[in-house]
Amino acid sequence: VEAKTRYREKIAVINGRDPFAGCPEGPSGAVPPVEASDLVSYLVLQTSFISPKQFKARKSLEAYNQFVCGWVKDVRMWKTAGKYLTTGRVRHSQRFNETLLACWIIIEETGEVCCAHCNYMAGLGEACTHIASVLFYLEATARIKGKQTCTQSECTWIIPAFQQKVEYLLIKNIDFTSAMGKKRKLDRCSSSKL
Repeated sequence: VEAKTRYREKIAVINGRDPFAGCPEGPSGAVPPVEASDLVSYLVLQTSFISPKQFKARKSLEAYNQFVCGWVKDVRMWKTAGKYLTTGRVRHSQRFNETLLACWIIIEETGEVCCAHCNYMAGLGEACTHIASVLFYLEATARIKGKQTCTQSECTWIIPAFQQKVEYLLIKNIDFTSAMGKKRKLDRCSSSKL
């Protein structure tokens, strides 16, 4: 009963719409401005709704590895009721063949995490590793949003002074041998000719 009451309190922030029931107004792609400090603030410093003690969920900070390993799937972001709503699915850490866990996070326009929920049994505490994994995904997305990578535009890297132009080649025509490998090959060729 207490968990249901808390769930209703959390979704009341977004006009009582259940994030697991589907997208509020259709995906908008609105990326919440989550920063690393927002992650720490929520996962470690924020107090639990169960007791006035801090979460201190430092173990959740290890969820970065889950994010990097690609365990976070199907992340969707919307803006609703003046807040960002994000849903995502995350792989179990111990049971890989089971269904992915669903979680959602409500974030203020400032990037501060308002509340979160996961359908894993530890998710009722609102600071499990699955929620943290999605938060790391959001932080990375917000950080790289709008930035171009060096391969998306021509000539963003400095061409060595001794070369005037670098020709584009098919990947099969590029020699990826390291400098040390080329030196060994040269040494073998020169020693065989002696």
